[in-house]
Amino acid sequence: MSIDNALDSDEIDLAKLIRSVWRGKWIIVAWTATLVFLMLAYAYSRTPIYKIESIISHAQSSSLIPIQPSILDVAGVHSVPKLDEKVIYNSTLLQLGSTNVLREFWSTYSASKGEESNNEFRAFVSGLSVESVNPKAEEPQSKRISARFSEPEKGENTLNAYLEFINKRIQTQFIEEINRSFKASLVTIDNSISLLEDDAQKNLSYELLKLKENYEVAKSLKITATPYKDLENIGLSILDGRDYLLGTDALTLQIDMLSARQGKSMRAYNQRINDLFLARSVIESDIARLSGFKGSVPMFKIENRAESSIDPVGPKKLILLIGGLIAGLFFGCLHVLLLNLMKQNGD
Repeated sequence: MSIDNALDSDEIDLAKLIRSVWRGKWIIVAWTATLVFLMLAYAYSRTPIYKIESIISHAQSSSLIPIQPSILDVAGVHSVPKLDEKVIYNSTLLQLGSTNVLREFWSTYSASKGEESNNEFRAFVSGLSVESVNPKAEEPQSKRISARFSEPEKGENTLNAYLEFINKRIQTQFIEEINRSFKASLVTIDNSISLLEDDAQKNLSYELLKLKENYEVAKSLKITATPYKDLENIGLSILDGRDYLLGTDALTLQIDMLSARQGKSMRAYNQRINDLFLARSVIESDIARLSGFKGSVPMFKIENRAESSIDPVGPKKLILLIGGLIAGLFFGCLHVLLLNLMKQNGD
């Protein structure tokens, strides 16, 4: 019996609660209408925000040809690294979100000054994002660069200018890396040439010494020319090391020829030295080419230039409307229940 009474009491209380809420329906309507109005007023008073997007990916290797080194293996002495489009792309992604890079860009791009420029910079940075077009891909992939602006055209121009700034910065960075590698190669080549030249001169001096000794022997034996008739039936192995048999005439020619090479470059007589000189010439030509390079190379591929969304992405009017509606119903019901509770306590 007590359980039935409790259930009846709950049903009566619930019914009373519903009737109380219903009696205060105009209060609920007032709350709801007020909050919905305030939310809509806020939404329409705010400046519309548009989303600006651009998609980038790594460059094609062919696009990097204008600044690629002409020589990679410098005669086996010092390798010059080839520009790798994936390495360049990873470097690009690291710099895209760097605060220091963003500040560097803004200082050269923004026409505003003082606090206005700082506010615009903060708005640009807070709205800038980089995300994968295909998050599941493992290899370097296309990235979506997005920013938020109240003026679509200004936003498109700013994002395009930022990507151009990044491209130029990356290009300068990798050209400097190539030049540093070239300079290291030149030092290594010069050292190698110097060592090889010294070694060649030592060998030359040794050959001259032997020739002069053989000349003295030939002179003492009065051999002016090679005695072919006397050597006709003698085995060649017996003649090894007996260059004096060439005669003073032939030996004098050889001595004069080798003496003329002393103190001069052995490039013409040493293939290794010649290869190093050719490599040096190519590197110097590349340094001159890159130092005077004024063009723009696409260090990464811009698949889609910056474009604005057709409709604003903020403020989100529908979400604000729903939020105002829910909040109005909640506070309206709470108001009615509090009034009823105060009335019951007064009775």
